[in-house]
Amino acid sequence: RYIAQCFRRLSAAMTASSTSAAYALHKAVGPEHWSITRRDLKCFRKLICETLRAGDIHPTDQDDFNCADRICGPSMHTVVEQVIKPTTHSAGDMSWALMLHPGGLKCDVFVTHAWQEGIFEFIDCLLSGWPFRLKHAWICALAVPQNLDIEALLSVPSESPFSKALHCATEVIVVPNSKTSVYTRIWCVYEAFLAYENDKVISVAHAPYIADVAHSVALPMIIYAIVWAAAMATGSIEVSIKQLPLVQHLLTMCMGFAGLAGMMTFFVDHKMWKVYNHLFVFAVCGKLAMATLLDYPYEQDVIETLQCNNPQFPFRA
Repeated sequence: RYIAQCFRRLSAAMTASSTSAAYALHKAVGPEHWSITRRDLKCFRKLICETLRAGDIHPTDQDDFNCADRICGPSMHTVVEQVIKPTTHSAGDMSWALMLHPGGLKCDVFVTHAWQEGIFEFIDCLLSGWPFRLKHAWICALAVPQNLDIEALLSVPSESPFSKALHCATEVIVVPNSKTSVYTRIWCVYEAFLAYENDKVISVAHAPYIADVAHSVALPMIIYAIVWAAAMATGSIEVSIKQLPLVQHLLTMCMGFAGLAGMMTFFVDHKMWKVYNHLFVFAVCGKLAMATLLDYPYEQDVIETLQCNNPQFPFRA
């Protein structure tokens, strides 16, 4: 439905869906206006998911991705070849950005990335690092008309759409990935040079750790809730503790674990921090469970550890 609405808006701005009309559109609308919104990017993610479910995106020799993977997904190269090019060709060979917004949107954020990353990894990382005050992002895969003569557009780097859009942008966002360095791509090196030369604000997007923290905390919290309820039912917890809502206990622990996990993202390798976080959460919850049911002799040490986050932490076994 979203794509159909975009096609209707496009037909109102263009009288013919042809390559010549696409050239005319891109000439009339400057490169600094070939941008998309956050909503466009979220809808694009949903479209890729639906296309994968329909079996219309296939692994290749260069990109043997898992069709069920919604964390990394097919690479940007694969998405361009199997989704962006066919869709924009049917619409008239313009770029994805101008297919959605024929009048253009002025670039606020210039996005630089390596094209080797999975599309879901890219989108999630970018959405996580998108500055809330800025509205329109210039992403080369979606901004450049993939079915037109791209070599002609890039023949003079200083006059290329990349250069013009970056000069217009307020901020430059680097989107890293788990496969390769962004700066193995020569255009990313050039974009970094232009950003530095023009005193642009440069930031690095990061993966959305909140979901990972929630996943790592959820199961131990459920286990401990069961243990806590069983201990309360068997009389292992004092009456004064029974008067306190279970939610208060769990909320306090979740806040502590989330804060710890957030700090760990800055001090440990991004590929290993989730492992450390899982181990810590299960260790503390396991020790508390033993303290609750078995009167474990070191229970007070654990309680004192948790009280560093909240002096009024209500556990007393």
